[in-house]
Amino acid sequence: MYHRLEILADDPLAQLDVAEDLRLVDLERRLQEERADLAAVKARNDDMKARLALQERRPTVIARVRAERLTERLGADYRDTRNTLESGDFSAELGASLLKQLDSMPDFNSLRQQ
Repeated sequence: MYHRLEILADDPLAQLDVAEDLRLVDLERRLQEERADLAAVKARNDDMKARLALQERRPTVIARVRAERLTERLGADYRDTRNTLESGDFSAELGASLLKQLDSMPDFNSLRQQ
């Protein structure tokens, strides 16, 4: 069986089960069917390539979105802390502690650029 597959792969004409009495119209119809099948396979291949490219980019996009969300949240926390300090509702000690924690956090703006 393996030998027959090699022959078919090497010689596409060997796959044509063509009788001597086959009419030209029938042969042309089969050719059109083969062309349609080939176009469908090519379209599916292109679609799969596009999906693969999308999946390859997906982890980067997810990481960027997470970094942006965290940056926004930290920025809001920072503004709240600054506003609280400016209003004098909390002790300066608490504000200083919160600002120290903010400074110890990684720089998420640089993560966003990656």
